[in-house]
Formats: sequence, structure tokens, C-alpha cells
Amino acid sequence: MKTIRSNIVLSAIALVLGITTIPVTSAEEGLEEVIVTGSYIRHANQADVPSPIDIVTMEDIQQNGWATLEDMTETLTFNPNSFGRNGTGLGCCGFARGIDLRGLGGGSTLVLQNGKRVASAAVGDNAADMANIKAMLPIIAVERMETLLDGAAAIYGSDAIAGVANFIPRKDFEGFEMRVGGKAIDGSDKSEIQLLFGTQGERVSGIFAISHERTSLLRKEERDFFTLNITSSFGTPGAYILDVNADDADGDGVPDLRPGGADDIIINNGFHPEFNVSQIWDDALAGTGPFADRGPQTNIRLADPYCRPGIVPDYPGRSRDGTQFELVPGGGQFDDLYAGAPFPIGNCRYTFQPTNFINPAEDITLAYTNWTFDFAPGNQLEFEYSLRWMEGYRLATPAFPHTNATIFVPASNPANPFGQDVNWRGRAIGNAYAGTPVDNRVDYNAQSHRVAATWHMDLAEMFPQSDFLSSWTVDISAQSSYDYQTDSDRDTDLSRTFLALRGFGGPNCQNVIETATGTIQPSPTETAGVGNCYYFSPFGQDIYKSTFDPTSGFGQVFSVNQATGERIQAPDETVFQVIDWFLGESESYDERDLNVFEAIASGSLMELPAGDLGIAVGYQRRWDRFKRFDTYFEQSFLRAFQTPGIGGTGSRSVDAIFAELYVPVADSLDVQLAVRRESYDQGLGSTTDPKVGVNFRPTDWMTVRGSYSTSYRTPSLKQVVGTDAQSRLRSVADPLDPSEFGVGNLNFRTARVAKNPDLLPEESTNYNFGISFLPTVPWGDNSHSLQIDVDYFDFDFKNRIELKGAQDALNLDPCGPNIIRDPVVFISDPLLENDPTGNCGSGPVGEILIIDQAYSNSGGTTTSGLDISALYRFDINDIQMSIRSETSHFLTYEVELASGAIIDGAGGTNDNNPAGPIPEWRTNLMVNGTLGNHSAGATFRYSSEMEEDRTSNVVDSHLEVDVQYAYSFGDQQQYSVTVGAINVFDEEPPFYTRDGSLQRVHNPYMRQIYARFGLSL
Repeated sequence: MKTIRSNIVLSAIALVLGITTIPVTSAEEGLEEVIVTGSYIRHANQADVPSPIDIVTMEDIQQNGWATLEDMTETLTFNPNSFGRNGTGLGCCGFARGIDLRGLGGGSTLVLQNGKRVASAAVGDNAADMANIKAMLPIIAVERMETLLDGAAAIYGSDAIAGVANFIPRKDFEGFEMRVGGKAIDGSDKSEIQLLFGTQGERVSGIFAISHERTSLLRKEERDFFTLNITSSFGTPGAYILDVNADDADGDGVPDLRPGGADDIIINNGFHPEFNVSQIWDDALAGTGPFADRGPQTNIRLADPYCRPGIVPDYPGRSRDGTQFELVPGGGQFDDLYAGAPFPIGNCRYTFQPTNFINPAEDITLAYTNWTFDFAPGNQLEFEYSLRWMEGYRLATPAFPHTNATIFVPASNPANPFGQDVNWRGRAIGNAYAGTPVDNRVDYNAQSHRVAATWHMDLAEMFPQSDFLSSWTVDISAQSSYDYQTDSDRDTDLSRTFLALRGFGGPNCQNVIETATGTIQPSPTETAGVGNCYYFSPFGQDIYKSTFDPTSGFGQVFSVNQATGERIQAPDETVFQVIDWFLGESESYDERDLNVFEAIASGSLMELPAGDLGIAVGYQRRWDRFKRFDTYFEQSFLRAFQTPGIGGTGSRSVDAIFAELYVPVADSLDVQLAVRRESYDQGLGSTTDPKVGVNFRPTDWMTVRGSYSTSYRTPSLKQVVGTDAQSRLRSVADPLDPSEFGVGNLNFRTARVAKNPDLLPEESTNYNFGISFLPTVPWGDNSHSLQIDVDYFDFDFKNRIELKGAQDALNLDPCGPNIIRDPVVFISDPLLENDPTGNCGSGPVGEILIIDQAYSNSGGTTTSGLDISALYRFDINDIQMSIRSETSHFLTYEVELASGAIIDGAGGTNDNNPAGPIPEWRTNLMVNGTLGNHSAGATFRYSSEMEEDRTSNVVDSHLEVDVQYAYSFGDQQQYSVTVGAINVFDEEPPFYTRDGSLQRVHNPYMRQIYARFGLSL
């Protein structure tokens, strides 16, 4: 192999963050040239590529105690937030994690494994394809992670807008390693085992690694900063809409509520003043009493008569503004329908936060193997295979609200105190059922497989007589990545729930499907509330057998004595059976395939005065396919809350040709030129992207670098191609509903999402300028070294793909063709003045059922900032010390909305725009020391404050400290024990109004203590 001159090697200081220093090696030692991230031309090291590159090594992994790839990536300062951590609207639900370089979206970072693409195993922002780093190789098999921090479409193609993260395996390992450990988290725990085997022979070399990690569920009730009084107006108990035009059943000339002649319904729940439902109803009909200022009503909304504190046990938590500790009601919070409305005119709000989860329970097995076979001179075959097998589950609030349709409780239900059919606004069960057999468990299973084979040809060895071919290599590779995911989800089955409200509930009650309508009807041989058929009561008085007494058992399911009409309470086992029957379960699965063929030739075209003119040319073809299946229940609108989805398939292929030049202009100046053209089928067009980079070394202690490129991301299959149809939930306030608009009350609504085959690729223009210093330290001795790196980055990101905001669509045309409203259940006293189009007319206006949306190219993002790092190494007697700092600072982060408005997103949570949370500053300071068999270190992690754009609140700055100690022993130091703590001082994350904690930025677990035993043979 060729050697290079030491002055080129000195450019190793061009690492943007200086996490790893590449040792300077003389020409006599002979450096082997290899393919490095950011170039297809063989170089001696990363320093020859004139782009900012961060390198994390095995030493860094061990010093920081990282057990998984997501542990590692979430601490990188240029990754401002961790997409995939659970949180309202923030990348639910913990089973997938992405890398979000520069905050441009998880789909804008291309993730490679051993230099090659992997199948998308997750969906990022707005259904963008995203590589799930939890589906990759075990961390014990990682040699290093190389992150290219400027655009790289000219080298790698689509998705490399913000950069490239390349996980490189330990191919040269020989022996055996084992790591066994665990992590203690208050309310949860983690355990891990990792094994690595390796052999190195003259003709055959290989490694095999396997890991297993188990994580237990952590619910938000375990962290009081999450247990806020964040409520939904769809409560349990809920609210009921009464028709004030009910018939006069007793013929006394006064419309009544209760058939049989009783005109008054008087209720006393022991907390609110006694109230007369019939009088409220009469006042609504006449426009008198509390309705005197509002006029006659056609219907009224009343909170459940037993909507009151203590209806179910409270939770320790915090006030809504996070300023003080208080008990958070588990339900039963009255919310007046309009200012001054007396109880029960209004809603019964429900606290859904405590029973949601922070992280899911997971069992993840990862395996990776890599083998090389030298089968002829100059010919080597590399084979690799990776596997992910995951089983997990999460628990959410026990039942979701009925937002897709309205269920009515018939007057015939013996628990109905109103005596007429009433529309029910609520959810089937609530916090009282957390931890019971009917808790809302969602099971999730996934497997991933990746096979790759590469034929490496060294033409110098194959054709030793050719001078021209002496520097040329050819790589031909083929790979196939496959990802399969399935989840079993629960939601209230509207049809079955209505049967239970009519007295025909339960798995053993004979119900038949009427094929003409698709609805379930009771068999004519069954009698309501008799035998195997049960009634269900949604009313607060019946949550427990004895109201307000959780020890008395559940009382919402009952049968009736036909002779006396008395209710017969069912035992808890039967209650759970009936509830489990009408909380329907659906299953869906997603498959993704990525197949890639690639051929690359690289070598020297000619010898220039400053060195060889290097060139690489290549061709790549990619096939991408997905398939989705949904059960009938998942496809239908029978689900009360979850959005419908219809399975289907989609595919596309892309052809790419590319070329790269490495031009040594002078001994101290190198230029990189690259261009790539990709053409897509399905009428999706083509794109051509260039890159120019310069690496200048004016002295032996300074390097200057710069790059310019354009990059792009092609719309994902979910956005443009396929026969599937999906929908999602959006949290919005109806501008026509006085109980929501202007009072901070949001509700989830179904948004149907349409594909858009006319989408344009997202594009970016990228600039980077950097300078590195490796000055001679004037003090100490030769054990002292200092390195400083500064890089300026600038991204102009255009044609961003997004869904028009559901709230924007509502506000612009609240009764337009894209807003589907309930034709039966109407808003009380709608705010028609908030309709700018007049499409709502004079009313009545139904409640929102569906919002139709479509993907579109809308606006862009312009961001710039600095990466600054310093590394200082020195000895104190026999102690080897290192102090390293890494800082990323956003100077600008401007988001252009569809309306043309520009939002300053730097230092904001960005809840109301397409960006993720962007702290202006993120800094790591790491101090490590080694003395013989002992090593210890501390890491200080800081993120600056962020302003919330939904409120006037500021998410405070945050500092956490991690510590670690390791001791190695044995004849050959083959044993090691490591102990450490993440967030050793148990600092709480700063308060965030929407969720209590901003999980994409801050550690939600607080202190985590870990211990690990290692063996290396």
C-alpha cells in the first residue's frame, strides 16, 4: 500500500470537535489508505476530508458508561434533541430513536452502518423515513462513530441534508469480550449483557457480537414533575348532552326528563350544592335563569352529577404552572361551559398525565457478524449480517376519549339518572383502572435483518505489471435490509360499547353482525341485563360499588333482577371481562425493504507536483418498498379515539451516478470536488448535487477548512407513493367552541392524511468554515498538548415537507370542506364570530369529527451556528489527565411558515412550528484521569434555556453531572469493574408547561446508577 507524507497526516487536527486525536505517524511507518466517511477516495485518515467530522471512539464509550447507541448520540452537542423519546407530540413512543443533526429533522440525517445504508425502521417528523439506531448493531461491536457535519448528498445521495452518521464495526478484533451490567432508576431498571468474539487469520477473519437489554416500564406517576393537572374535557366520569325538546311523557303540559311523571331530578353529590336538573333543563328551554344572557337552548351539556373531587384517588403532583407541589385529581374536575355557569352546566375534566408512560418496557436482542475472506490475490469478500429482535409494551391512560363519534346512553339503562337518551362525552374507564387487568397495554414487536456482501478488488495485486492500475481499487456490493414491526393496540369499540350501554355487554352475550350495515345487534333471544348479558354504567356514582370507596370493588357492570328490576352488581372479574370485551384490540404490521447494488472504482489519474490526483466514480441502484396491513377494526371508524388506517403497498427505485476528485493543489492545499445525479421512478424526477471542499494547512500548527454543497431529501414513500391511507391525532382547540377557544383547552381530533405525488424534494445549500489549532504548549513537558477547533455552519433548508397545521386549517375555515363535523351533536352557543368565511352560517354547528390534511412543500429553515471544542492532555506525576470541552451554539434558526411568516426558533421549544426544541447552547465538559489500574471521570452537561411559544413560560437552563470510576485487574488486566452515576446530584429537569418535562432535550429519569463487569481475553 502507498504511504503519505507526514505534513498531510498533521491535518488530523481538522476534527471538528476533537473528541479523538489521531496520532501523528511518520512516512516511514506507512499508513494504510482506507475509505473514510465523507469520501469514496482512499485516504490515510479522516483529516484528509475537508469537512467537519466528529469521531467517537471505544475509549469515549467506555469512559462515559454508554450502554447503547442512543446513550451515545443523545449527548452529542450538535444533536440538539433526541427524536423518539416519549412526549406529547414529540416523537411518541420510545421504541425508536433517531439522530437530528442541527435540528433539521430525524429524516435529514443519513445513518450508515459500516458505510452502507440501512432500511428505514421508523417514521420521523411528518412521516419522513428515519433510521432507528435502536435497530442497529450492539455497542460492544462499535469501533467508532464518525459524524460528517455538513451536507453530503453529492457523496451519499438523499437524506444527507444535515450530515451523515456512520457506525463502524470492530473488524480487527481477536479474542473474547463480555460486559454484564445494570442500571438502577427510581421506579424502573435496566439490565444488559454483551458478548464479542473475534478471530484473525491469514485468509479468514471475523467477529460476532450479541447483546440483550431489558428495560422495565416507567410511568409518569413515578415523577411528580410529570404529574401535572393537564386535563381533557373528555373525562371519566364525563359529560352528557341533553335534548331540551324531550317529550311530555306524563301529559301535564310540561316537557319532562323522566318518563313516568316525575318532573324534578334533584341530585346532591356531597360536594357541590344540591341542584335540580329539571329546573336547569326548563331554564335552558326558556332562556331564563343561568341562560338569561344566552337565550333559549336546543340542548345543554351537563357534567356527570358526581363530577367532584375524590371521585377516584388523587396523585401527588404539581400545580399546572409547576410552581408548587399539590395533589392532582385523578378525575372529577368541573369545568363550566361558559363564565359563571353553575354546576353542573359544563364538562367533567380528566387528568390523563399520571398514567401515561415515560419509557416503555423493552427486551431488545441485537446481533452483528462481519467476516472477510481473502480468496485470491487482490480479491477479498466481506460479508456482514445484523439482527434486531424486540418485544415491548407501553401503558397509557386506561381508555382514550370518544372523539371520533358520540355514543348515547339510552334512557332504558337503569343507571341513567336523566330519564332520556343522552349523548355521552367522555371515555369508558379512567385512572381508577390503572394497574388492573384492563389497563391500556399496547404490545409492540419488531425484527430487523440486514445482509451485505462486498467484493473488494485491489487491482495493484491483480495486475502487478500495470503502473496505472497500481493505485486502483474496485468495490462491488449488494445488500438487503428488512424491517418488520407489529403492534397490538386498544381502543373503545363504539359498537360494542353501545351494546353494553343497552344491556347486551359481555363476551358471552349473543350478539350478531348485521351484514347489510356492518353493525352488531343483540340476538332476539337475549334480554338486556339478564344471564350473560350485562349493562355498563359510565356514571361517576357507579365507578365503585360504594361511591368514593376504592376498596369496595368496581360497580360499573351489573345485571338486573327481572322480577324486581333491582340491579345486581357483577364481581370484579366479570367487570374486567365486559370492559375488556368492548375495549377492542387491533393489530397492524409494517414491512420495509431496502435493496442496494453499488459499484465504485477509485484510484489515481495522474501524479501532480503536490501528489496524486485521486478520482472515484460509481453507480448505485436502490429499491425501496413498504407494506402495511391493518385489521378491520383498525381501518374502521368503530374506534372511539385512534385514527383509522388502511393498509397497502408502495415502492420505488432510484439510479445514481457519481464522481469525486481529490486534487492536491500544493503541499499544504487539497481540494475535494464531487457531484452526484439521482433519478427516481414513479415520476418523481431527478436531482444533481455538487460539493466543493478545501483543506489548507498554512503552518504545522493550524488547519483551515471550508466546504460548499447542496443536499436534498426525497419525499418518503409514506408521503408520495403507495395504496395505503393513514391518519393521525392532532391536539387542537375548536375556534367555534366556547369551552375550548381562548381558554387553553385542547382536544384530540382525527386528521386524515392524503399523499401528494407532486411533492418536491426538500433541498438545502450548506456552507462550512473551520479552523483548528494545535499550538505548542509553552509550559510543562512533552506530556502537555492542546487542541482547539472552531467551525461555522450555515444551512439554507427549503421546500420543507409538512402537513398544514390542523389548528391553522381550523382557524382559516372552521366549517370548510376539510373540516368534517358531527351532524347530530352540536356545540352549545357556537362562537360564529370566529368564522372568517361565513361558511358556518347561523348554525347550528356540530362538533369536529375529522380534519382532512395533505402533505405539501411549505416554507423552509435557515440556521447557522458554531461548533467549538478544546482538548487538553497532560500528566501529573503518574496520572494521565485529559480535559475536553464541546460546545454547539445556534446563532440563527429561522423557520418560514406556510403563511410566509418567519419564526425565530433558536432558544425555543417550537411547539407551534415544524422545528423541534432548539437550545441556543449545548456544552459538554469532560474531565478524565488514569492512574495505573484506576480511572475516573466526570462529565458536565449543560443546555441553555428555551422559551415556550404556546405560553410565556421559559424552560430554564439545565446542568447535570455524570461520574464514573473503573478498576481493572488480573494478570493481563482482563477483568474490569465499572460503577457510575448519570445525573449524580439527582437534578430535576426544568419545568415545561406542555408535559412537565421536555424529554427530547432533558433527562426524564433523574439519577441513574450503573455498575458493569467486564472480561477481555
